[in-house]
Amino acid sequence: MGDLSTSMQRLVDGIRSSTDSRHVKISEIKSDTHNLLERFQLDLQDMANALKEKLSSDETARKKSTQQFMNEMANALKEKLSSDETARKKSTQQFMNEIASDETARKKSTQQFMNEIASDRQEAQEIWRADRKKATQQLVNDIRSDLQDMANALKEFMNEIASDRQEAQEIWRKGFGVKTRPTTVKDVTPKFVAVERAEPSQADRVLEVIAKHPDGIRLADIGNELGADWRSLIGVVKSLVDDSRIEKIDTLYYPKN
Repeated sequence: MGDLSTSMQRLVDGIRSSTDSRHVKISEIKSDTHNLLERFQLDLQDMANALKEKLSSDETARKKSTQQFMNEMANALKEKLSSDETARKKSTQQFMNEIASDETARKKSTQQFMNEIASDRQEAQEIWRADRKKATQQLVNDIRSDLQDMANALKEFMNEIASDRQEAQEIWRKGFGVKTRPTTVKDVTPKFVAVERAEPSQADRVLEVIAKHPDGIRLADIGNELGADWRSLIGVVKSLVDDSRIEKIDTLYYPKN
């Protein structure tokens, strides 16, 4: 684009220079014409003065002298006008040639400028197409990767639910004894057995983290505190929100008051 700006500046400078040159030529022609008229007026004045002097002599001499003087003046004027006309024609022709040359140069510069614009436009379109194709492919790859991560997280979430359900069933079986036909009050009283305290579930751990942040916390930060991939927590936090145990506002999760 720097070359384009330089070409435009050169074109403008060339037009200005050509215009100034034409103004100078026209001014010179006007000045020459004005000087010619002034000299012609002075010559007429001199001739008038000489004619007056000639008329002071005899009439015959005055007529002869006047005719001779008029002939000389006419010849001199013809020569002067012929010489000036030739010079003016030559100057005018040179001026017109310069105008034609400047016009050709301007057309050539303009065409070159338009070609550069077309080339830059084509190059920009090719770059834009390549970038768009690359960005589209990257977006498709990212979507595929996210879908795969979500599928893995959902699978892990379902496995955890099945594991938690199985663990709960085992605890229930170990913690309660049931008889089919109780005969006394003592017999129908549930019998508890000592069991080890179960580890908190992933949902409870998520609730503990969110409770520590009353001003809200992002899912990625929850995963960082638990040392887990945030994508594996998507199903957990969704269940907690659906159960009204936590609140979600925009991208932040808040403890339920």
